[in-house]
Amino acid sequence: MIFEYVYLIEFVTSNSLNELQDSDLPIIQYTTEVSIDKGIHISPFGLLEETGYCQRPKAVKRNSDLEIYSSQTGDLSFDIFSAIFYIVSRAEEYAPKDIQTDQHQRFKSEHSILNELGVTRIPIVHKWLEDLKLQLKQKYPDLHFPQREYTFQLSSDIDMAWSYKNKGLLRSGGALFKNLLTGKFDQLKNQLEVISNQKQDPFDNYNFLESLVPGQSILYFILLGKHGRYDKNISRSNTEFQELIKQLNRNHNIGIHPSYGAGSDNKKLNSELSLLEKIINKKVNASRQHYLKIAWPDTYRSLIKLGIKEDYSLGFFDNIGFRVGLCVPFPWYDLEKEEITELMLHPFQVMDVSLKNYLKLDPDQAIELAISIIKEVKKYNGDFHVIWHNSSFNGDWTEWLECLKKMVKEARNA
Repeated sequence: MIFEYVYLIEFVTSNSLNELQDSDLPIIQYTTEVSIDKGIHISPFGLLEETGYCQRPKAVKRNSDLEIYSSQTGDLSFDIFSAIFYIVSRAEEYAPKDIQTDQHQRFKSEHSILNELGVTRIPIVHKWLEDLKLQLKQKYPDLHFPQREYTFQLSSDIDMAWSYKNKGLLRSGGALFKNLLTGKFDQLKNQLEVISNQKQDPFDNYNFLESLVPGQSILYFILLGKHGRYDKNISRSNTEFQELIKQLNRNHNIGIHPSYGAGSDNKKLNSELSLLEKIINKKVNASRQHYLKIAWPDTYRSLIKLGIKEDYSLGFFDNIGFRVGLCVPFPWYDLEKEEITELMLHPFQVMDVSLKNYLKLDPDQAIELAISIIKEVKKYNGDFHVIWHNSSFNGDWTEWLECLKKMVKEARNA
């Protein structure tokens, strides 16, 4: 799978020594002992022979630039295939009782084995594969690896389409009364000016986002859940909200942003997905989880059941970097069923709220760190993906405008 999706080359596996002995193809012997005097040899430590939940391997940093895994037995032979499988399959996230999650039951970056190795901000799987490619090229100088093209994707989760507009009499009146009681007269003034069409709503930043990437589609994820504690969007029956969705769909790509509880409620998810498809009058194939909530394996099984083909939830909520050590899309492997699925996972690397609210960076620090991530993605011809909410421009976010502009400029400068 890794060769197919990272290096775009086909491969075959064989257990026949006679077949390998007679083959002219480049050979990797993945065995405990060298069987024939051909190709290169990698010694397995047993992880790929396990079924279901995998025990956490030991993480070892053996020299200045090589991050490796060892087996539970203490064998320091680096088994690249077991290491990659453990990271990419997200095996460490299948045991919620063994890890401390946050209040939304999300896996925290500090518990990742990549954090233990100190490589959350390096696409370590690509680095390991480059080392393997070098070994293969030394053994087989004529071996050709097709070159991937670097890509950039800007996406936005519409958790709340407008700050003041189209919220209905009850919600708007409550907000007005609250601002009056608490003495927030600036917010009260802004709200009144927006409602009376004297001023643009502060969350209405769709044209600006489009201006950042002329000629390129933005990927919008729409929250259509009913109003609740963690679902604050405009009423899904609001005609202006539906018109906004239709307008965005004309020039951009639209995905579902399942409401907070929909990840564990197929009926609710199906209702939200069906409504979105009805609004834009076409099949919706993409999804990103609200709050990035992923329950392994239930969340992804639900998406597959409803016909979703692409998921964009795989990144740290509390950090930036590489949650799976990869920056290219790959098919989800259902660890419990031991099968490769048709659901393609698209990792992202940078999210606005991670920079500001979790890492507590200022805009200058954020752009410096983001550029370092972009350079890592470009190094391996991967896909750089940034999430920036339509609500992250005003108020406390005003100074972050230049950060986003610089990030997009760097990302688009291939």
